[in-house]
Amino acid sequence: MAVRIAALGLLGALVAAPGLWLEHPWLTSLSIFGDWPRVAAPWDRVILGLIGALALAVAVLPRRAALSGSLLALLLARGAWDLVLWQPYFLQYAFFLGVGAWCARRPDALAGGVAALRFAMIGIYVWSGFSKLHLTFFEDGLYTFWGPEWFDLALSVRRPMGFAAALIELALGLALIRPQWRRWGRWGLLGMHVFLLVMLGPLVRGFNPVVWPWNLAMIALLLVLFRGEGERFPARELVRWRGRPLTWVAMILFAVGPALSYFGAWSTYLSFRLYAYRYDSGFIVALDEDARQALPPDVAAAFATEGVKGAPYLDIFYWSEGEIGAFLPGDALAYRRVAERILRATGGRGRLVFVLKAPPTIDSRERVQTEHPWVDGGWK
Repeated sequence: MAVRIAALGLLGALVAAPGLWLEHPWLTSLSIFGDWPRVAAPWDRVILGLIGALALAVAVLPRRAALSGSLLALLLARGAWDLVLWQPYFLQYAFFLGVGAWCARRPDALAGGVAALRFAMIGIYVWSGFSKLHLTFFEDGLYTFWGPEWFDLALSVRRPMGFAAALIELALGLALIRPQWRRWGRWGLLGMHVFLLVMLGPLVRGFNPVVWPWNLAMIALLLVLFRGEGERFPARELVRWRGRPLTWVAMILFAVGPALSYFGAWSTYLSFRLYAYRYDSGFIVALDEDARQALPPDVAAAFATEGVKGAPYLDIFYWSEGEIGAFLPGDALAYRRVAERILRATGGRGRLVFVLKAPPTIDSRERVQTEHPWVDGGWK
């Protein structure tokens, strides 16, 4: 059932943000291996349709080992072709599909597979809560859900509320580990997802629709994996690794990987930092009018009047959400690829700079900023 829910969640993501999977002149076909050929029309729509059809088949058909494996292979190939797909739910759904394909062919691995899925869920909540334990989130983080009125509150109110939100999510994730606390953790997280759906949904903010089906999928997965027998299983089952390769994979993807992200060795976005304000930010800054005039019209129209370096600038992260229906993964490599593609289109005219800001530190809002001028068709 968990694999079916993951397939339906993926299908919902395709419907909510098809632009994430379709050709965009600046924001998609950002291969991790460099300048691969772009996935242009009509092949982008063909692949999108095939992924959707396979996801629906996995969700509704009884025999789905080959279907899950085929869908997983297609997702991994498409993800290697495009960094923009490295969304947090992408990793989760891919792992769930892999577990489903493995267990369908090896029925004796089912218990280990279910334990691995539970480990993944706990890892998502724990790392998501942990990533929010820093000053910038305490002061600004709830703006995502509250809206502009959040900044009308005094810092003396915002800081404890932001701290409480991060700590509660972390504590609820940890509560899923112990049988004695699991029911409270499950109900608390169900309430959190309902709150997120209400605040981000069409009735309030109408913000970032690609995460709406993810929240629905997480609600269903909490009920399937942590209710009934899932409420009573011993905690040691989560880390029982002998003869359970899926446990090893879960540990790498949902425990070790996110930890490595704090040392720059793993993607921040695949470490479940969505809305945590703890990822890289990328900007293109036009230092003179010639630069502004040289930009492609659709990009120039999105520039803010002034801010970064006191000049007109484009915040790539927030611009991407309006263009493709989802945020560009907050990693330096993705920003640099987008910036390079846009700056090449200017023909080297004007003074343009790509500015990269590292994630803020835990106890201050300061961010290390590096500048990369674009001169004569290349980085200076």
